[in-house]
Amino acid sequence: VLIVEDDLANNPMNPQKGVVQVRPDGDNVREGAVIDYKISALVPSDLKSILLGARSDRLPQVISADADDNIVIFWSGHGNPGQLIWYENHSGFTGSLAREIFTAMHDEGKYRKVLCLIEACYSGSVFSNIEGIPGILAFTAAGPNETSKADIYNEQMGIWMSNRFSATLEDCITNSPDIPF
Repeated sequence: VLIVEDDLANNPMNPQKGVVQVRPDGDNVREGAVIDYKISALVPSDLKSILLGARSDRLPQVISADADDNIVIFWSGHGNPGQLIWYENHSGFTGSLAREIFTAMHDEGKYRKVLCLIEACYSGSVFSNIEGIPGILAFTAAGPNETSKADIYNEQMGIWMSNRFSATLEDCITNSPDIPF
């Protein structure tokens, strides 16, 4: 399930219409992507329905997993202490909501293992709340009391394109395509 706002590819400030890159010389990460939801059309609690496989007319694309499935979650965005920012709202995905969702997933047998890769400031303050839930491993770009640092700057566009956490993750996957998740 892919959830993004999809506001970069055709943004008036983007000199390469339809292209989204995380490195100045990188591939178009938007190419071939099938977006299931725009984040602005969801609320944080919708993640519970999506991850627990609770399909509805409003949420037709969900994760249909059981105790034999591994799940990888990648989140890239902004954070404040205690929460990941949800679209333009500063109240977003909280540590208590993360604990509620992952506890329910465990109790309902919705995974074998879960790997969470979270690139956001203060992301450790959210995902420290899931400690102790069996079969879940979370890597965060920042601790509970620190910001995540931008790393790759595009001189031509005058913007930061990526963060060291995400760039390192991309390098690991690209350089070791057989890496077991």
